Amino acid sequence: MFLKFLSSSVLVAILSTSLFAKEGDELCSKVQDKITTVMSLLKDNELKKEQREKKILNEIEVLFDYDLIARLSLGKAWKKLDSDKKEEFTKKFTKKLKESYLEKMRLFDDEKIEFKSSKQTKKNRREILSYIVGKSDKKEVLYKFHNSKSGEWLIYDLEVEGISILRTYRTQFATELKNGSIDTLLEKLNAKWFLQKQSIKVPK
Repeated sequence: MFLKFLSSSVLVAILSTSLFAKEGDELCSKVQDKITTVMSLLKDNELKKEQREKKILNEIEVLFDYDLIARLSLGKAWKKLDSDKKEEFTKKFTKKLKESYLEKMRLFDDEKIEFKSSKQTKKNRREILSYIVGKSDKKEVLYKFHNSKSGEWLIYDLEVEGISILRTYRTQFATELKNGSIDTLLEKLNAKWFLQKQSIKVPK
């Protein structure tokens, strides 16, 4: 009986490992396809700026969990907000996240993206390691995913050269909330302050 149980356990472990590996490969392929498409759009000179940016955002829309990023970026302060403030913050924060992404994408020239590995870090967490390769250097980019309620793997954080975008926002927002209020922060989300204070850079 014990040997039968042990054999069954080993079989389940092997099948689970294979399933995780398959999910990792599919996720990595999905992200790679999306980023490749974005890089192609950046080089498409026939598209007008507005058209290009709309297409780029449409490509990455399905990769990010903006609601979760917004909630995590405020940390404990999130629980203190009423539903209206949560909705307003998420809407404005998401808008600025997209603007920030487009701002950084405009800096790309001849850089290439290399995807190296995908690994399961927890039951509902996965990471994909990649590199932005420039003419004279390359920077590590780590995509962090969580398994959402819909069953989709979505990005909740990015680390560039070890610097977490989520932690960067959380630190900035904590400072602002310490010196002001959520209303002050919401006002600043409408200004260029949000973009100017980003510390994540891409290769030049």
